Amino acid sequence: ISQRLEANEIDIALIEGASYQEKFDSISFSSYQVIPLCSPDYFEKRLFHLGEKTKSGWVLSPRILLAERLLLREKGSAIRDVFDGAMLQQDLKLSASWVSVNSQALLHAAQAGMGITFLPDRLACEWLESRRLMTFSLEGISMKNENHLALLKGKYISEPMKQFIQLAQNSQLPY
Repeated sequence: ISQRLEANEIDIALIEGASYQEKFDSISFSSYQVIPLCSPDYFEKRLFHLGEKTKSGWVLSPRILLAERLLLREKGSAIRDVFDGAMLQQDLKLSASWVSVNSQALLHAAQAGMGITFLPDRLACEWLESRRLMTFSLEGISMKNENHLALLKGKYISEPMKQFIQLAQNSQLPY
């Protein structure tokens, strides 16, 4: 995508996660939290005794993840990068029990009690509301991802492009 932007083959790109290339202007248009998700039964059997109930929900130490089955997105995905970065900051080297490129498959696996997955909060709303899954906080960890519009630095922004940028910034895209 960056090569196509540089070659003026495309005017603008939607980028999930951090963009470190100085050749481009980056305009944030949305963000989401990556949250832990597991079935209520899994939580009760494996995690309940390890956590603390607060006004805002359950809080657990990130170290508990060392002994848990983790259902993760593939390496290189923005969601996995956010998760791996947060764990690295905690000096935790975790491995996945199961890896998938499909977030829906991970939601179903977590619902089936196969382990804990980490996915965008907006993607999990329906699952949380129906109580098929539950979430908890990891003490001292926030996993947030930003989505950006990227365009070549100094590129002329036409009126339709300005309208598209405004539309993206005002949208309620799931992620």
